[in-house]
Amino acid sequence: MPTSLKTLMRYRTAHTDEPESRRVWLFHSHTYFDHTVPGCVAEARAFRDLIRQTFATTPHVDVSSFIPAPAGPHPRGSFEVLFTREVLADYVSWLMFARPERLDILIHPLTRSQTLDHTTRALWLGSPLAIDRPMLEAVDARLLAAGRTEESIIDGTKKHLHRRGLTGLHEWPLLARQRYSTKGNRRPKGEGRRDHLSRAWLSYRTVLFRGTLLSHFYHCSWHGKPIGDIYQLVELQP
Repeated sequence: MPTSLKTLMRYRTAHTDEPESRRVWLFHSHTYFDHTVPGCVAEARAFRDLIRQTFATTPHVDVSSFIPAPAGPHPRGSFEVLFTREVLADYVSWLMFARPERLDILIHPLTRSQTLDHTTRALWLGSPLAIDRPMLEAVDARLLAAGRTEESIIDGTKKHLHRRGLTGLHEWPLLARQRYSTKGNRRPKGEGRRDHLSRAWLSYRTVLFRGTLLSHFYHCSWHGKPIGDIYQLVELQP
């Protein structure tokens, strides 16, 4: 896969003596929308579907789950797209022309510094938004203290958390403290599915896991469904 760690390391090894900008293989785009306006939310969902349809034939573009509220350093609802240098020009130029007026898009490289990637190295389409820089700085400091290699940091942030990373998280009551199954439709004692998942939604914001913000858990899958979409589903269906 073009977005795999193996491909990332092969590309960076081939460009060891190049400037840092030339060694970047992976990029993110974050599309932001006003999560308090139903029309904007619907427009953002439709735009995410359009991206998937437009770039369905290339493995160099990977569209992530929909997040219907502010998460971590991101001030609004958003969805993320992971893409490679191979399609940088095609994808970004397409965004320039296809972006709905009410949506704002942040585009940035993936390096060892999430702070720089989301701020001084970032490109905006639409109106720039205020990103929570102190939160990103805290993540960078944690990764630096852990002695992680740049490749491992990039690989860890490209999807933020995988399904494995959720297992046993005591900070997230949905998976660790309660027995809740989409198959058996069991509910935690004393609270409904909506309240229970809302508690988990509120608790994720300040948690760090393996040097990565748990606030990005919406890219994970649980019982085969994107967490972000499960959250939206439960909120809509009491």
